[in-house]
Amino acid sequence: MATYVPAKKNTAFITYVGLPSQANALTLQANPTLANGDVKVAIDDGAPANLATLPVVDGDFTKRVKVNLSAGEMNGDNCTLIFSDAAGAEWCDQTVNLQTAVRLIDDLAFPTTTGRSIDVTATGAVGIDWGNIENPTTAVDLSGTDIQLCDTTTTNTDMVGTNSALLAASAPANFGDLAITVTTGRIDVGSWLGVAPNALISGRVDTDVAVVNTAAISTTSFAAGAVDASALAANVITSSELADSATPRILKNTALANFMFLMVDSTDHVTPKTGLTFGAGDSQRSLNGAAFANTANLPTEVGSGIYKVNLATTDLNADVVTFRFDGTAADSRLITILTQPV
Repeated sequence: MATYVPAKKNTAFITYVGLPSQANALTLQANPTLANGDVKVAIDDGAPANLATLPVVDGDFTKRVKVNLSAGEMNGDNCTLIFSDAAGAEWCDQTVNLQTAVRLIDDLAFPTTTGRSIDVTATGAVGIDWGNIENPTTAVDLSGTDIQLCDTTTTNTDMVGTNSALLAASAPANFGDLAITVTTGRIDVGSWLGVAPNALISGRVDTDVAVVNTAAISTTSFAAGAVDASALAANVITSSELADSATPRILKNTALANFMFLMVDSTDHVTPKTGLTFGAGDSQRSLNGAAFANTANLPTEVGSGIYKVNLATTDLNADVVTFRFDGTAADSRLITILTQPV
């Protein structure tokens, strides 16, 4: 029989559950009745969907229900089983969340030869047999170990990571050809790139840099506090120049898929409202304080009171956008966002 520890992503999975009885929640329901729609699976933040295979009661133990999940129904990081008695009169609702992994315990490496083990010291450190290192690829500090001399090294080409042409290169015949001062090893500013820059002013070199190449300034180029805020002009960097495609944000006049929001019941203004459908006039937006108009697309239900809508470029073509969502027996939902210039 296949193993399932832990649940493996995108791989068929079998598990068993018990359903508490509505008559006595301290006991499990024997021979629970399961009908289409009673058991659903929600993959990550997706909407719940009926299982392809309806769970069945275990013939050997009637209080145990066998659940078969297909590979597609397990293709997520969190796969949540939702049990809800549609008839509503036999067993209690419950959920079972399965967090998946890409490997099972059985996938872990084990010794090629059964019974082999590793010797360790009294403190638990693993000893290394220097005569039995396979395919070494990195340098090892052996300062405390005696290593015999090599018999022969083939000229140049056997030097790891270096071409023979580089090994054969010599220092310039005239060391003064380098842009440094021979006696001190300091850079000779007057010979820098063959052109003397402007005279030093208050300890700096004035230069006019036309282009700074990509990644020319790395994350370690400046120490903390190296540039004082007062040294920067007010408009030295604009907000659009600070925009980074890796930073989550909503862009102006750019389509955004799966904009999600919560709807709550108008009775208590707290309980998430499920089962809403949206028609014309139920999903609107106001651009920069203008009159409300319908969004290009209508929202659809995700689950647990959460709904999503695909916003078109026309829905986000403003600096300030206010959305209004309405549903039967639900509070109106108002959301205001500020967009990021492209």
